[in-house]
Amino acid sequence: FQRPLNTGLDGIVMDHDPLSWAARNNAKPRRDSSPETWVLHADSDVSEQFLDHPREEVVGDLLAAFEHWLNEPLPKPSYATAHRWLYANAEGAPSAGEVSFLDPQLGIALAGDWLNPPSAHYYGIQSAWQSGTNAGERLKAWAKAR
Repeated sequence: FQRPLNTGLDGIVMDHDPLSWAARNNAKPRRDSSPETWVLHADSDVSEQFLDHPREEVVGDLLAAFEHWLNEPLPKPSYATAHRWLYANAEGAPSAGEVSFLDPQLGIALAGDWLNPPSAHYYGIQSAWQSGTNAGERLKAWAKAR
């Protein structure tokens, strides 16, 4: 954006369509403080529903939803685009009750919040850590058994 947003927040969890959360990208460590940059994440169901819509329409809709949530006009964007994370939500792996995936034939483990969906949007880091720790424990047991 051409100027900073007056939110006082660097991350926002939204529990309703179409946005699930937003993050002030320029507030992350080792990032330039300007320009003001935000990443807006659409809810998974909304993303799937509008997968084939033109990017410009998706960007406009998400910016309008963000503006509505903030309850104040957004400054003019300097740049805006949409990116489709087509494979961000995995289906079918891991097995029920597991939070990581191990292929003992290949000796490869997969971990991440995508394998251990959080119970709430803001638990993604915890889910990723739990999955990674579990994958490490499984690899360790696999290596000892060889």
